[in-house]
Amino acid sequence: MYVYYMNQNSELVTTDAKTSNFLTLRKLLHATASKVLLNKEDADDALQELFIKVWQNERTDVGSDQKRAFMFTALRNICIDIIRRRKLKAEAADYISYRSCDTENTADRIDNRDKIEQIRLMSRQLLSGMILQVFELYTTEGLDYGEIAVRLGISPEVTRSYMCRARKILRNNCNNLLND
Repeated sequence: MYVYYMNQNSELVTTDAKTSNFLTLRKLLHATASKVLLNKEDADDALQELFIKVWQNERTDVGSDQKRAFMFTALRNICIDIIRRRKLKAEAADYISYRSCDTENTADRIDNRDKIEQIRLMSRQLLSGMILQVFELYTTEGLDYGEIAVRLGISPEVTRSYMCRARKILRNNCNNLLND
């Protein structure tokens, strides 16, 4: 089913029902994402990711209320993922700069770099298989759960589960290492 609408230049544009539903809610979705993320660029990225999810959603037998609910739920999850990635990057940057750059003593800087390397090695030793792959794709390449799921051929829910396990394992063991 195709829908026709006028764009900003008063040109007639043909679009399908999925795009039409997204476009009718676009301003409200963008405002919601902007409120949550507090950053226009992140909100734009969230909307782009949401548009892809809307297109990947294969269900056509649902009503407009369910489509609206799907879009807002998916947007909420995307915003949470963006905030988590932002937090992980900030924590890593803070830790590295705090531990290795702020000290005057060369021996302390070397010790701190060694601890960071120990944490990296420990993550490779403690995590294995798909959990390690998901963790590395998420932290080093900055991929979101959907992109990791596509790359590894698993569902986004399984990807979230693996990432949760990796965080739990590493949190417990890194606390022990850092407290030494």
